[in-house]
Amino acid sequence: MKQILSKELFAEKDIYKYFHDLSRSLNNNELISIQKSNRHTDHGFLQLSNSQIKYIICNNFKDVFEISDEDDNSLILRCISSRRYDKTFKNGITFGYITNDIDHPNIIRSISALENFDLNYEILVIGNHKTSRKNGKVSYFVYESKEKRFLLNKKKSLIIKNASKENVCIMHDHILLDDEFLRNLINYGNDFHFYDPLRFSEIRNAEIYSSRNSFQKSFSSFGIYKSIKQQPYINDSSFINGSFILGKRKLFDKCRWPDHLAWGELEDVHFSRMIFLNGYYISLDKNNRVLSNGARIKEVNRLQPIKNILRSLLWKK
Repeated sequence: MKQILSKELFAEKDIYKYFHDLSRSLNNNELISIQKSNRHTDHGFLQLSNSQIKYIICNNFKDVFEISDEDDNSLILRCISSRRYDKTFKNGITFGYITNDIDHPNIIRSISALENFDLNYEILVIGNHKTSRKNGKVSYFVYESKEKRFLLNKKKSLIIKNASKENVCIMHDHILLDDEFLRNLINYGNDFHFYDPLRFSEIRNAEIYSSRNSFQKSFSSFGIYKSIKQQPYINDSSFINGSFILGKRKLFDKCRWPDHLAWGELEDVHFSRMIFLNGYYISLDKNNRVLSNGARIKEVNRLQPIKNILRSLLWKK
């Protein structure tokens, strides 16, 4: 049976989620007809262009859809793979912490929280010394290097290299896993490429700056507005803050974790761009949050848009 998608598709802001959800509702060889836009507009002017839609299909969903026919009025897609993952975490999650203190309270508390759940998991802790804590699912790795610049990303690469589960979760030690997060994650299920919950301050129980991030500009541009913006939906400028990254183990290799970049060199923005360019998707879960209690944590500033306007009035080229 052929599904017909209307022209309203071209004004869909959350277009990646739209196609992501569509791909999970179809059977193999099912046909979809997209009514083309009759507007001969510049790309992105008021709506997506035909070329933009075709790019997203042929790049980001190349393993899911193929264009089987096309004329002046419509685009016919064939579903070649639903690309679903098993709903449960039966193939497991590797939770990896990078730290300078393996006895860090957040790591101890997260281990305790995981022990409360019937979940296939392992914990890798990359740090400088071993702990006396006993847990058969925890492995400790010593990583020391005189080359301090790449230390954090090399530790993250060590987690990816040694992970044995289907999913890998890379965390800084200011991240805390609690019962609520784990329960919501299990309820959400395993059917994702990369999973991004909201980020909350543990102390104030409020959303923080590293949540729902988007890098709005090119890497070399500047102007009156900040490059990083929070937004309610996912597009190809969205990025996963590097303090907490959860995704499929094999996709870290396909998208290539950028250990040629150091922490603070937009390595998380770069990696997220590679996720989209390689045809994968970041699933934003607005119904879950992971906690942080680090010293660098800032809450979301609701007055920031007003501050940006005032700054623009004072800005000189």
